[in-house]
Amino acid sequence: MFAFDRTTPFPSLHALVPTIGTLLVILFATPTTLVGRLLGTRACVGVGLVSYSAYLWHQPLFAFARHRSLTEPGTAILLGLSLAALALAYFSWRFVEQPFRRRRFLERRTVFQLAAVVSLLFVALGAIGHFADGFRHRLPPNLKWESLREKTRTLGEVCEPAPLAEVEGVLACEFGAVEADEVVFLYGDSHARAIHEALHARLLREGIKGVRVTLPRCHVVPGIFESGEVRLASSCAQGYARLLDYVKSSATEIVVAGRWTFSLYPIPGEIEALGFVNSDGGQDIESYRQFVALSADGAPSFTGADKGGALRAFIGGLLSAGLDVYFLYPVPEIGWSIAAKNMRHYVAHGGLLAEISIDHEDFIARNRFVHRVLAEFETAPRFVTVRPEAIFCDTFVAGRCAAQYDTVPFYYDDDHLSDVGAALVVDRVFELLRAR
Repeated sequence: MFAFDRTTPFPSLHALVPTIGTLLVILFATPTTLVGRLLGTRACVGVGLVSYSAYLWHQPLFAFARHRSLTEPGTAILLGLSLAALALAYFSWRFVEQPFRRRRFLERRTVFQLAAVVSLLFVALGAIGHFADGFRHRLPPNLKWESLREKTRTLGEVCEPAPLAEVEGVLACEFGAVEADEVVFLYGDSHARAIHEALHARLLREGIKGVRVTLPRCHVVPGIFESGEVRLASSCAQGYARLLDYVKSSATEIVVAGRWTFSLYPIPGEIEALGFVNSDGGQDIESYRQFVALSADGAPSFTGADKGGALRAFIGGLLSAGLDVYFLYPVPEIGWSIAAKNMRHYVAHGGLLAEISIDHEDFIARNRFVHRVLAEFETAPRFVTVRPEAIFCDTFVAGRCAAQYDTVPFYYDDDHLSDVGAALVVDRVFELLRAR
């Protein structure tokens, strides 16, 4: 309870600790042992009787408290809700569980009939929600989507990368003015997908063809891997070489976007949290994962030297291919769900939330390692820096990075730009492109 936290990998061997601990309690908590006598006291037995009801009650209490609050509820509130869960558990145990355990209260046939009716009600509610597109009308008027994932799942991609017959292992698709001779490539992870639609619209206006390229199952930086995917090292390196050959045979310009700091986690002393945490109480909750590079002897490595080396090799490969590399520096992560933040305010106050922002220093501290590596390339003649920080930070709000301003969201979720935010970044790309 005290040594594990949200960064502890699960499932893993760590799960054996509480499992074996439970086994030992079951084996040795007898009336002759101290633990057995403690667990046999009236108070502990009482908690045991209502424990399942308390387990069922605490979840909605905590969930609705989080929905109601604009920040994570404090320890005092959670402790109070825990006591409330125990009180409610006693009443549901006394007046629901106990009567149902008595045969004379309800016949078995009645229980099954009631269960069938309630199940059908839940199925009907789920069907209504599905066909009503998730009750979209519940969103405040300034929101279109709750996340980039929801948008792409509903509307699909601008174009869906598919295998290239002439280039093994590379996926690509065309967008923008597809008949044009001038070509701009787009490469990256979900942060590239977030600007894809805005880039498509701008390329149509400019009369330029876009080509989005990806490497299936490979990290955007081919020398970085999720900790369980190191076996892909050889195939990803080969795929990246073929991708570079394909790009330089068709164009001289490529836009590269990624969630750089997140995808280098962990680096001891440098990047020590997977999800971004802001100083205003917001915390990005991500499914836990770790990323590794390969050391000189081919072993998985978490060090900044090896991960920085992989990032340098990636950028060096793009530049050595003779490409103008329009490199999107880190987009400020927010630490809050933009949709949840807006909905909570809308429900609580009946109006639209004017502004969402984070301290600029939070962004600087979060991305210090990546900025230090990227700074090494800023004098390279074909490395073009595109800084979302310069668009969103210390501009709309002094000393802060804006995620929403004058009720207009620049993000769909905690780190993916909305159409408005993406258009601002793409406009900056084209300012630089035309200047060159």
